[in-house]
Amino acid sequence: GFFLLASLAFSCFQVPYLALPAELTGESAVRVTILAWRVAVLAATILVVGGGGPALREAAGGGATGYVVMAVAVSALMLGGMLWATLGSARRTVLRADAQVGDLGRQYRDGLDALRVTRPFRLLVGLFCLQAVATAVMLAGGQYVATYILGNEAALTGLFLALIAPALVVMPLWARLAHARGKVPALAAATILFTVSALMLIPAGVWPGMWVHVPVAFAGVAYAGMQALPMSMLPDTTDMDRELGGRRRSGAMSGLWTASETGSMALGPVVVLALLAVTGFRSGGVADQPEPALWGIILGFSLVPALLTAASLLVIRALGREHPNWTEPA
Repeated sequence: GFFLLASLAFSCFQVPYLALPAELTGESAVRVTILAWRVAVLAATILVVGGGGPALREAAGGGATGYVVMAVAVSALMLGGMLWATLGSARRTVLRADAQVGDLGRQYRDGLDALRVTRPFRLLVGLFCLQAVATAVMLAGGQYVATYILGNEAALTGLFLALIAPALVVMPLWARLAHARGKVPALAAATILFTVSALMLIPAGVWPGMWVHVPVAFAGVAYAGMQALPMSMLPDTTDMDRELGGRRRSGAMSGLWTASETGSMALGPVVVLALLAVTGFRSGGVADQPEPALWGIILGFSLVPALLTAASLLVIRALGREHPNWTEPA
């Protein structure tokens, strides 16, 4: 029940939060920098909470007490960040979404109408969904790789750090590349790097070892660009939609974006579990798995994400044709 309330509260915050870049500035180039910082701070927070949360739990004595202390600390951090974003940005918006009076159905209709009318927005949502499923599949498969391929459940921490930590270092580089070459070329480069990195993990099926952290780290470098660059294009599509429809409906479009992202991330574990079921994985903590199941784990961690991101390259190409400005230096 409380998790449902937390998810509802997050959605209420996330929708206007995603709509804000369109209202903080009207310059497409500045939006790249804004979203680059957003993803960098997000990565830092994931590392702080992902690593510091369990450490705080153990320092508090573990068990129920430890979890309560961890929950209070993480909640305080979230509350502080959300209030900072809300109160700080309210004084700095240069544009305003047009007033929309109507019921909830009106908001859904606006989002779906924007999806129908504004082709770049439709392509961008499809692209982000494909790439979200790809990263969700890799994240969902990480525990199985650590346990059954590397033979150590604790190895998941290293894989997690390898995927997330590079965003702190390389995010300014993706922003610089977008400024120098354009948003679409930069996104294509990030997608190609992720695809190649995922394919490099396939040999782990015959030669497992700690070397897998290297291609996972390269995938983390690409993941940073695959997160920030599409989000920097989202406010551009709200501008296009306003030109076509006559009013700014960035909130409705951000809501549809959030719903699409959430659904795509939820689909990742479904894909992994379906693949494990097909390949004969034996649940219940069985240490010895049949050979096809081990290959199912490897291919779910490597080939499946690679195929999804490779398919998204076709959508990126279409985006470049629809919005030539995205192919030019920002």
